[in-house]
Amino acid sequence: MTETHITFPDFIEGNDSFQNRKVLIHIKESPTFKGDYDTIVKNLKDKGEEILNAAKSKNAKRFRDSLNTGKTILTLALPIPNSLSDSLGHSWEKDTGVASKLKDFIAGKDSLIGKVTGGMSSALGNISDSTGIRKPMVDPAFFQNYTGSELRTFRLSFDLVPNNKHESKNIIKIIKALKKYSSPEIVIASALMLAPHFFDIEFGNDTVDTLMGIKGVVLTNIEVNYGASGQMAYVGNDGMIKHTSLALTFAERRLSTAEQWDINE
Repeated sequence: MTETHITFPDFIEGNDSFQNRKVLIHIKESPTFKGDYDTIVKNLKDKGEEILNAAKSKNAKRFRDSLNTGKTILTLALPIPNSLSDSLGHSWEKDTGVASKLKDFIAGKDSLIGKVTGGMSSALGNISDSTGIRKPMVDPAFFQNYTGSELRTFRLSFDLVPNNKHESKNIIKIIKALKKYSSPEIVIASALMLAPHFFDIEFGNDTVDTLMGIKGVVLTNIEVNYGASGQMAYVGNDGMIKHTSLALTFAERRLSTAEQWDINE
């Protein structure tokens, strides 16, 4: 029977006192391009309309929920990460005003006008330096020009130290599951692959869950250190790894916009 829930450590399962101190990584059954053409087109259209309507509603929770990609096929339960961060970047570049651009267009460096005005500017600078008269020039009217935003990224890191053989096995299962579902799947040998699955991250702490809002993301990097204590160490004679560190980097599939954030939520 296929497992649908893997937990580490054992004691957080069904323990109400740990409700706010755990994180659930839901691996989603992503839709694929299987089935007849009409069904594929309808599913894509319905999903697109759902996301568009959610964005128009300006309801942050509805927008995040619209990114849900399907039912959960496997949930990984872990304690709250040692470190948790997200990054949201916006791109701005220094630009100049219309007057400055017009001046540069008319007086290009290689044109006769450009050479004349360039010479005049140099001469005025020389006079200014010699006489102390302030040199006149076209105001460049610098400003910051918005050019776009980056997709958010999220990083979670965990220290995994098993208390028994069962927990050791679950650590290995969790690592294997993350590697499996973040990798592409071969459909037709050497001809066709399906993209990796999507993930939802759910924090037991509602405040953290609202701040992060991690829905329908992709897992872009997995970093595992099997000798996190400083050297490879085992417990017992069965090869149980003593201390493993796990760092996960997720990234959004769709750009975050102002409508996603409700400051009153």
